[in-house]
Amino acid sequence: MMSLGKSLFNARKRGGYHIHGIARDSNNLNLKERTTWQLKTKIKILDDIELRKILDEEYEKSSQVKLCKYALILATHILTTIEYKDKKNPIIKVGYAVNESWQKGNARMHDVRQAGFKIHQLAKSSQDIVTRTALRVVGQAVATGHMREHAMVSSDYAVKVINLLFPNDINAVRQERFWQIEHLKNIEDEI
Repeated sequence: MMSLGKSLFNARKRGGYHIHGIARDSNNLNLKERTTWQLKTKIKILDDIELRKILDEEYEKSSQVKLCKYALILATHILTTIEYKDKKNPIIKVGYAVNESWQKGNARMHDVRQAGFKIHQLAKSSQDIVTRTALRVVGQAVATGHMREHAMVSSDYAVKVINLLFPNDINAVRQERFWQIEHLKNIEDEI
């Protein structure tokens, strides 16, 4: 197992992106001092830290409803990317519907949370790691109505899908992060 110090050194040496959920930027700040989303991911991914930081800045300015819209668009994008065959799965359809209903004030957070759990159960039952990870994107996206932080976790799972499809390809990761940033920016926020 790689030590934290060696991992941070290697992340910096690789030029501003990080592997295994440990990120380090050129400011040389102590990792313990930085607890914001842009430096810590909940999952192990190869990522471009600067692009994630830009996404995080846009995320911070966005309402929870805007993040819900973004997360559902992201989930659909990832299911399309992996050519998921069961997009009309009733568990997924209900999850989207509950989230959209919550956006309009017609569903409880509890309902959104439960819909997300059901999608995660669907993910758990998948034998294929790419499908399982893509369904995690969907589960996190649906759960964004419960907690806004799920939108960023969903975006990280989307990067993990890209990591699985294109191993060690930082350009594929960057393309995905650019897609995420542009789509989040282009959604009108409710005022």
